[in-house]
Amino acid sequence: MSAHLREELRKTADQAQTYDVYAGSVAAARRGRRRAVVAWALLVAALTLAVPFVPWSPPPTPPADSAAVALPDRLGLPAFGSRGVAGLGAAAVVYSGYGGRFGPFFDDADTFAFVGATAEDYRTLHTGLIDDQVLLSPDGTVVAIPERLVDLRTGKERELPGVPVAWSPDGSRLVVEGTRMRIVDVATGAETDLGPVDEWSSAAWSPDGRRLAYEQDHRIIVRDETGRTLSSFVPPGGTMLAGKGAWTPDGRALALLPSNTRAWAPRWFDPADGHEVDGPDLPAIGGEIYGGSLLGWRPDGSALVFINAFHPRLLALASGAAEPVSVMTLPAEVYYLDVSDRAIESGRMRTGDAPFFIGPHLWPWLIGGAAGVLGLWWLVRRMNERARTQRVRAVPWETTHGPLV
Repeated sequence: MSAHLREELRKTADQAQTYDVYAGSVAAARRGRRRAVVAWALLVAALTLAVPFVPWSPPPTPPADSAAVALPDRLGLPAFGSRGVAGLGAAAVVYSGYGGRFGPFFDDADTFAFVGATAEDYRTLHTGLIDDQVLLSPDGTVVAIPERLVDLRTGKERELPGVPVAWSPDGSRLVVEGTRMRIVDVATGAETDLGPVDEWSSAAWSPDGRRLAYEQDHRIIVRDETGRTLSSFVPPGGTMLAGKGAWTPDGRALALLPSNTRAWAPRWFDPADGHEVDGPDLPAIGGEIYGGSLLGWRPDGSALVFINAFHPRLLALASGAAEPVSVMTLPAEVYYLDVSDRAIESGRMRTGDAPFFIGPHLWPWLIGGAAGVLGLWWLVRRMNERARTQRVRAVPWETTHGPLV
């Protein structure tokens, strides 16, 4: 190589721009730290802005009187991570259904949801795998489930000697079934034996709480509050009591439903002798029906009926009306619903407000999980950058490649 060529190459090398690898790595690390700080700031800002919109349950106030109690016109699914029932005070509605909101299995529910009597306060109670043996007390402050009574004001539980069947109108007594059917005094635990239990048992108290009708040995038996038998009769084959509201408001007739058809068409019978009588002329309910229950009677004289169907419904049936009136819009997942007597008797409605699908008990887990993932990402990134900067040094060209010529 000629001297002139070597000189030109040296000039070219001297004029070439150099890159300080170490300084560049430090700058890149600083940019990464700045991005991490910005990401954390955005996460905190997003959570801060989201919190006001999270439907945290307000502190409940027990209803002072029935005038404050109302039914929501729309029912939502309970949130994942809903609060428990302690502190709810009183509930207007208890319900359950299919899907993940009500338990780990699609067809079996182990969770029941409650809606507050005076506010859209959604709570949940884990009951174990049961279908429909969950009953609100008349004032909505206690819920009866198999083997337990749960106070919705305190969350405290008491033992119940059996499966709940029907509350008395004043809430002082509860019909339960086990190997035998009994009336249990809720305060003292005293029991009145009613005899053996049928395969399908149901019971209904008269509006004044002085008579109890129940099924036993394929008969309808009517007893007084002390357990004394007043009458009994054999109902038409395949019929059963229509629900806890089977007595008419005046106590003169009992509603029986066919159990082997999918139509909701009650027939009325005199509780004294079992003769079929004329009763309220309730409108027909159309569509395919899996089951139904007469929950009670509203102040305007209409019957409140829950219909279990592909599209479940809560309907008001007025005597002489051409068709039922929808009272509450229900999610398709619902297959069981009970309403407190106080909510029925108030006749009041309020605007329903379904909860956000993430409940108060789930938010801390989500926030903690997001923070943990982001923190782990930042730590791994930081360790990688530190390892890279320790390996990189600004080394002169001649040290690794020798003289240019």
